[in-house]
Amino acid sequence: MKRILPAVLPIIIVTLVWVLAPSANAASKLESLYKFYDYLKGDNPVAGLTYDSAGNLYGTTKYGGGAGDIFELTPNSDGTWTESVIHTLSGLQGENPVAALTLDSAGNLYGTTQYGGTDHGAAGVVFELTPNRDGTWTDNVLYDFCSLSKCTDGSNPMSNVIFDQNGNLYGTTSLGGPSDGGLVYKLAPNGSGGWTESVIYSFTTGRDGGTPVAGVIFDKAGNLYGTTVENGLGWGTVFELSPNQDGGWSESTLYRFCHLENCRDGGQPFGALTLDAAGNLYGTTEDLGAYGYGNVFELTPTTKGPWNEKVLHQFTGGDDGANPYGGVTFDSTGKLYGTTYSGGGSSSCNGGCGIVFKLVPGSNGVWHEDTIYAFNGFFKGSPEAGLVFNGSNFYGTTSRASNGHGFGSVFEVIP
Repeated sequence: MKRILPAVLPIIIVTLVWVLAPSANAASKLESLYKFYDYLKGDNPVAGLTYDSAGNLYGTTKYGGGAGDIFELTPNSDGTWTESVIHTLSGLQGENPVAALTLDSAGNLYGTTQYGGTDHGAAGVVFELTPNRDGTWTDNVLYDFCSLSKCTDGSNPMSNVIFDQNGNLYGTTSLGGPSDGGLVYKLAPNGSGGWTESVIYSFTTGRDGGTPVAGVIFDKAGNLYGTTVENGLGWGTVFELSPNQDGGWSESTLYRFCHLENCRDGGQPFGALTLDAAGNLYGTTEDLGAYGYGNVFELTPTTKGPWNEKVLHQFTGGDDGANPYGGVTFDSTGKLYGTTYSGGGSSSCNGGCGIVFKLVPGSNGVWHEDTIYAFNGFFKGSPEAGLVFNGSNFYGTTSRASNGHGFGSVFEVIP
């Protein structure tokens, strides 16, 4: 795909390197590709990243010169990266993007904002950014949430969107619907340049859960999987949506967290799920678990009824991290990688500045955790999103830096 670089925006070249002490089964270094240092050019990158075939990275900042920014990072031949703000949101175009972007084959970017929009109480939008020949990008709002009475079409999306094979978009809203428990929606192109929204499922905030913060994923059969942060017990669910022959969808609650004694199975899964080739689901819980700092889990299907949960790692709140908000990502060898918002042992942040971790499966079914990097000091950290893997390296964001020294960063992990 042809790379399109804005010609009208200031460009900054930054390369920083954090050198790590070598440790067994850990990366030898973590590189900072860009550190946000000017509030007017982006602040608080809480979302994950996406990349194109040329190796460019795209992301969002929750705040910035307007109501949030969309940025591009381009690798240079000398190992540095060039950062450019490709679009600054206004309140009418949406406000405060907190989810990763989605890239189509034509080079267009799709995303959501938690707030903003043309009217309807500023309940967020789905937007598309289209590259122009002169290097600028055109913003097009595909849908304004809370367009229907009592926001039955959803409000305040905090997740990314994904495509199906027919070019339809799917995502979640954290609120809205008849019970104001959030919903899963579909956006279909209507043939005249617009998009039509339909609600696939509205959560009742009962046993089926409520407040889906993360997005959904497809399996090969066309079923959708996702998480909710709350349910009747208050600690979240994993759900499946299966398409019916009549065009509707059937919801199944695969697992309710805080199901075990003392909530050893964790609670509040904020991050998206990951699916392996065998059909097992992997994710994280931000809270509870054996030590109260969340865990990494695996869900395995059974012949009938709810799925079996297996905890792969319990975070202790120490050097191994605490409170993972993002999901986990596989590398090409079957290892899992992720981040935690806090923990790691640093005194620079209240409760620690977070870590990048790796989980390695053992021959006996036990997974072993390694801390690849513990954020601290000048660069702070507190990553709120998971990592993206391009086949070679992982990329992620930190949401903050130390006072007076920036507003978050983009980093690379070399496994």
